[in-house]
Amino acid sequence: MIKQIHYILAFFFFALGLALHFLPDYDYLLLHFFNSKFYNPDFFKYFTEIGNGFIAAAFVIPLLSLVSDKFKAFNFVPLSALIFPTIYMGLINSFLKKEFFAFERPGFYEFENIKYLEPVFKYDSFPSGHAATIFVIVFIWLGLAVKKGFKYKSYLYGILITLASFVALSRVIIGAHWMSDILASIGIAFLFRAFVDLKSFYNHITQSKVLKYLSYVVVLTAWANILFFDISDYF
Repeated sequence: MIKQIHYILAFFFFALGLALHFLPDYDYLLLHFFNSKFYNPDFFKYFTEIGNGFIAAAFVIPLLSLVSDKFKAFNFVPLSALIFPTIYMGLINSFLKKEFFAFERPGFYEFENIKYLEPVFKYDSFPSGHAATIFVIVFIWLGLAVKKGFKYKSYLYGILITLASFVALSRVIIGAHWMSDILASIGIAFLFRAFVDLKSFYNHITQSKVLKYLSYVVVLTAWANILFFDISDYF
C-alpha cells in the first residue's frame, strides 16, 4: 500500500489539475490572487529558473548528488538517478503539452489585471515543465537519499517540498502558467517517484554505466547552453 500511494497521488493531482482547467473562473481567480499578491520581477525572474531543465541539470542535481555523497546521514544518489527521470519526464511532458492537451497559457488571453514576466509564452500550458522538473528531482532525491530513521527526516521533507512548491507557484505568480498546470505537474512527479520503486527502473537509473557517463555529458551540455544560448526559450 505504501508503494501504491504514489500512483494514487499521481492520479489524484493530475485529475485535480485537469478538473480545475475546466473550471476557468476558479483557475483565473487563483492566477490573479498569486500574481497580484506576490509578483516581483526582480526576484522571480531568477527564482523561477530553478525549475528550468538546464539550470536543474547544471546546479540543482549536482548539488543534491554531492550532498548525498558528503553526508553520512544520506544514501548516495548518483547524477543519473536524477537526470534521466527528469529527461524522461520532460519528453512525456512535452508530448502532453503539444500533442494531447493543447491548452493556452495565461499570456494567450492578455488579461489586463495580470502582470506577465518576459518572455511571455502563449501556448503549451498543461502541465508545467518547470514545476514537474523540480518536483521530480525533489521527490526522487528524498526517496533515495534519506535513510530510515534519519532524525530530521520530517524537517528535510518539509524544507525541500516547500521549496519545490514555491518554485512551482512562481510559474503562476509570473503569469506563465495556471494553477491547474501546476497540480498536473505534481501528479506527473508522483508517477515518476512511483517508477523508482520498480526494481527494473531503479537499476536502470542507478546502476547503468552508460547513463553514469552520459550524466556528465548532460551536465556539461547544460552548462554550455547556459553560457552560450538563450535558455529562456525553454520556459
